[in-house]
Amino acid sequence: MSTVALAEEIGAQLRINVVRNAIKSLVTQIEENLDNIEVKTALYTFSNHIHTKTGLMDGIDKFKSRATNIRIHRELYRGGGTNFYGVFTEFSQIMNNLKPKNGVKQHVIILSDAVSHHNVKSGLTDHIWGQTSNYRYYKASFNPIWCDPFKNVPDRTVYGFWVDPEYSGSQYERAMKECASSPAEFFRANSEAEINKAFKDLLNSILQSVYLSN
Repeated sequence: MSTVALAEEIGAQLRINVVRNAIKSLVTQIEENLDNIEVKTALYTFSNHIHTKTGLMDGIDKFKSRATNIRIHRELYRGGGTNFYGVFTEFSQIMNNLKPKNGVKQHVIILSDAVSHHNVKSGLTDHIWGQTSNYRYYKASFNPIWCDPFKNVPDRTVYGFWVDPEYSGSQYERAMKECASSPAEFFRANSEAEINKAFKDLLNSILQSVYLSN
């Protein structure tokens, strides 16, 4: 059993729990505030690869159900660096097939601590999880130009949501901020109160964007 599961078993309120609840609340409030507009959602998680939890045709109820079950990838192992180059390459391919059409507005939220893996930060796609002899510390962020293929698309807004647990260095904040469509679409949070406030601000930003376009 992982330390995450053990903590949840004794009722600890972990950051992942706060994020799960905030994601479900965000989608619920978007649905309620835009009841006269068709809203479609998709949910992806990532670590070494993109994992599709729900697609655009799966419905909001399924989205909220799957959001309840979001887990920390590889939580049974030490560390948590992410293969951002591989993930963003895969995500760009997915989003290339989901370009907005006919005036549809698309909002993409990238939520992460922005901690990349040393062995993949330069663009390598080799995965070394579980190989103790090749263990590396996770002290580097990603190159924000990797976001450009899915960011620079008309009628698509990308939000960079940086959940900063301990790496309070400028490289992580800069990467997430530059991955967003603009500095106004960047959010930073750590504690439960900060995460909930940031999601509220994110909701207002999305709603304002939709109202201004209609």
